[in-house]
Amino acid sequence: MAAVLTGVAFSTHYYTIFLAVPLGWAAARSAHTTSEALKRIAIAGVISAAVFFLLSPFLLVEPATAWRDIRANRAIVVDRAVGNLGVAETAARYAGMLWHDTVGWPVVILAIAGLALLARRQPSRAAFLLAFPIPFLLFIATTFPATRYLVPLVPFLAIFAGIAVAATAERSRMLAMIVTAAAAVVPLDASARADRFFRETDTRTLAADFIKQHVPADATILTQPYSVELTPTASSLQEAVRRSGRDMPTKTRLQIERSPYPSPAYRVLYLGEGLDADKIYVPYTQLGGDRGLRRLRAEHVALVVLKRYNGADPATMPFLTALAREGRRIAVFSPYGTEGGDSGAEPFLHNTGARIDPSLARPGPVVEIWQLDDPRS
Repeated sequence: MAAVLTGVAFSTHYYTIFLAVPLGWAAARSAHTTSEALKRIAIAGVISAAVFFLLSPFLLVEPATAWRDIRANRAIVVDRAVGNLGVAETAARYAGMLWHDTVGWPVVILAIAGLALLARRQPSRAAFLLAFPIPFLLFIATTFPATRYLVPLVPFLAIFAGIAVAATAERSRMLAMIVTAAAAVVPLDASARADRFFRETDTRTLAADFIKQHVPADATILTQPYSVELTPTASSLQEAVRRSGRDMPTKTRLQIERSPYPSPAYRVLYLGEGLDADKIYVPYTQLGGDRGLRRLRAEHVALVVLKRYNGADPATMPFLTALAREGRRIAVFSPYGTEGGDSGAEPFLHNTGARIDPSLARPGPVVEIWQLDDPRS
């Protein structure tokens, strides 16, 4: 059963592969000889692997695609953290997320107390319960910070905090109830505030509504990945696959065959570089400087949709300079409240290390919509 659950967990969240450590421990601890222990570990490994591949069969069906995507994901999640932040800063950010956001600082304090108590009373059980969290924490310290990566740690925090509460109940049940209620206040308040925040419309949705109301269908729009969600036309999907020189992906074919086809749809291009066969990419290196926006005009781009953050990437500056010179900003959608304004807080983006700052009125980045000027005017 432990092996089955490990396979399920790994298929659900790949980083839970570190459950292999307590799984091996659990499989071997009742063995009487080394050979028996190795046999039980091997059986557990085969069972967990079989369950994993049963629930994630695409890895076996398209191993080349899986390996390509794993490498691309590593470049985004691991290489970016190690290269830009360093392990020490990444670990510090995760510690801050645990303290402020994951379960709230009172529960973290209780968990620390519970762990210390268990380590003194039952050190072997404490070590077993740490067999997953410690290697998991060491690994995510090499990843770009995102709050969702801490989700697998929540059950362990709850267990250790529960041990502290149970120890309090041994002296006074009333005190244990008070401690539990007090510890729940902070995360309950944070959850309520987060729920209210997420009820607000994301800036990218506001920008998409503006485009649908003011831009004719089939217009060519340059945007960015994870930006405003726009439906690409069937012809632009076919064009992208044709330009990529690759086979038509099944997902793209099904998109093209939709009937009735979603409306409005646009010829969507994407800034930067990517791996998707169904997207037309325009690298930043082809924009700005002496080139200006000639590449965009050759693609008949009518609008440019930009995500803006507090810090500008130097690689984008030539393009942004050319856009300010040759384009006209026609709309801006900001996540900041009217009272707080742009306080310097980072916009909130899902699956990142950003926090919900009080100055933010809604999720999403600052979104700007630019119209390209007619070069003849």
